[in-house]
Amino acid sequence: ITRYLGEPLRREDFMGNFIVHCPQCAGKAKIDVPYHLDFKHAVLKCLDCHFSEKAIDRMRFRSTGKARCTQCTARLTEEVIDRKKIPSYVRLTCLECGTAQIVRENWESYILKYEISGLVDPAFGLPLWLQHPVKGQVLWANNLEHLIEIQNYVAATLRERTTVRFKMTMVERLPEFVKVAKNRKHVLAALQKMMQGAKENHFSAVGPVP
Repeated sequence: ITRYLGEPLRREDFMGNFIVHCPQCAGKAKIDVPYHLDFKHAVLKCLDCHFSEKAIDRMRFRSTGKARCTQCTARLTEEVIDRKKIPSYVRLTCLECGTAQIVRENWESYILKYEISGLVDPAFGLPLWLQHPVKGQVLWANNLEHLIEIQNYVAATLRERTTVRFKMTMVERLPEFVKVAKNRKHVLAALQKMMQGAKENHFSAVGPVP
């Protein structure tokens, strides 16, 4: 019997760094998040082409959408996805009544993502490097530390709840196809392949090896 003795960690505890595909060369890159869930200050560095980028440099501004037409009170919308500065006002035409007007809006900031859906990191929206198909599903991990924890859990034949501090730990929230005993062999094989991919180019659980 193999007992799972992992620490009671949540999904957020494995979001300090991510291994992703570089947006420039599609090679392997690493994203470091300096503070807990502080994604807007994340930094991307590619190990292949040496491209680097700060998430804060991708900050953009959009209308809060609260402005209304002075004639018919319909909401006024603006489709600008790459606004880097907040303007003092904008000229908008109401789509309902056609009235042109000058609007002084409130603005909200956001980070312009490369992709907004799929298995991507929360800072830049880049595809995760650690993905592998299993039984028609996709097994994934944010980084090597995340991968090791999943592997330890899947390999164990005795799994005990390790905390009452919060409702669900990371491993307890794993998809059912990862946890069922009949898939253990296939999941472990996929994890091993992912492990090899994670360790290439000197990635480790705590950062690059000098």
